[in-house]
Amino acid sequence: MEPKLRAVWDLLTADEAPNPEELDKLLGSGEKCDINTLNDDSNATYEGQTPLSYVLEWGVKGFPEIAHVLMKHGASPTACGHTCLASSLRHSPPPTSDFYVEDEDLASLVSKLIEAGDKHPPPSPPSKCTNSTNPCLEAVRHNHQKSLEVLLHAGFPMDPKALIEVVRPFGHRSLDLLRRLLSLDSVPYSWDGVLQTLVADPDPVFVRDWGHDPENVAAMLKTLLAHPFCPGVNDVHAETGLTPLMALCAPTKYGYIEEDFEINFHNIPALEILLAHPGVKVNYHHDYENALSRAQSKGNEGTRKWAVDRLLAAGAKPPPKAPPSGEIPADLFNGQFGGCKYEFSETWKDGDCYDTRTVYLREDGRCTLSTVRGKDDGWGGAWEETFNGEGSWKEAGASVEIEVVGVKEADAGKSEEPVKLILQKSKKDKGRLIEGGKKVYKPQYPDRKDVPYPPQLDE
Repeated sequence: MEPKLRAVWDLLTADEAPNPEELDKLLGSGEKCDINTLNDDSNATYEGQTPLSYVLEWGVKGFPEIAHVLMKHGASPTACGHTCLASSLRHSPPPTSDFYVEDEDLASLVSKLIEAGDKHPPPSPPSKCTNSTNPCLEAVRHNHQKSLEVLLHAGFPMDPKALIEVVRPFGHRSLDLLRRLLSLDSVPYSWDGVLQTLVADPDPVFVRDWGHDPENVAAMLKTLLAHPFCPGVNDVHAETGLTPLMALCAPTKYGYIEEDFEINFHNIPALEILLAHPGVKVNYHHDYENALSRAQSKGNEGTRKWAVDRLLAAGAKPPPKAPPSGEIPADLFNGQFGGCKYEFSETWKDGDCYDTRTVYLREDGRCTLSTVRGKDDGWGGAWEETFNGEGSWKEAGASVEIEVVGVKEADAGKSEEPVKLILQKSKKDKGRLIEGGKKVYKPQYPDRKDVPYPPQLDE
């Protein structure tokens, strides 16, 4: 390495923060050196980097000014084969740090990096340079509003669904970020799932840690609903099958009822705004019915009652009464799900997996089959996959015949196909789930006391 370039590295890696004026003087004196030369010192942590990529990668104090000087003397942001934008945004210290950088200074650097050719992350960054994340997301994560505007005006893509996931933890600051983004004409919006992502409840354990306060979510929801390009408030998400209202009412993000989880009716402000929006419809959906039932039966009674009253006023149907005794055992079919006449569930174990198959028989003759597969992981089990199907049912003497289509098999490579089930109504056996005229499951689950399992079937 030539002496002048060595002096540059010594200045940048010294214990004291480098002086931009001293660096400018050094680079402007004597013979010109190639500032884009990769460092090949095998004993240095900055091996394989240029001075500019090192400064941005490691967040050297005062790096915007230092980067300006390096670029003034010919430093390229892509000389080491990776984007410097994400590095500069990610390593900018927070306002509580002694190394705090003003957003205006960082935005100026971002603009210069773009002008110098650092337009997009490369498809295959070198192993030593892994900063291939979207600079827009990095800017949002660190709340660099002016830098974000520079990136978006330069044509960097931003998926609104990813935007919501990133900005929601920032509390009231995220509302300002969202409003700034919505005011930009250059944002290539793809709206599918944005509203659902905003109102879907994260694990309640982390709500406080994420800064997910209900008032802020409600304000963001109101802002989105007022935007002229906002999708229909009743649109169904292509992936989850949920409308925004269903997502707000879902028991968990998997749409599966688990006793340890609370549904997110604690977020009453968002629910109020959504229900007050013109044209919103309360849809007839089994996840929503489950949420309605749980709201009437568990926790925070005053708030729950308010939510249920509002939902009923908007057109939701109350849960039906339990079926008459003698028709099907009341202890087997609890009848507590709104619009659902019967519900039957079995849990069984196979190796280190345990599955729960639930059949919901609705009053209108439709039915839903849900199979949730879990796996023991040393922490009490974790749900991994859910398979659902829709079909019809009818009573036939001592049994209920169920035909479900579109059930996704758990084993990879199997195509969707109709599944026929017969649910016996025998009081003696407390119900049997039979497939194709044969017994399907042996619901043996003696080792997990927290998971209720049905009575044994005969061998």
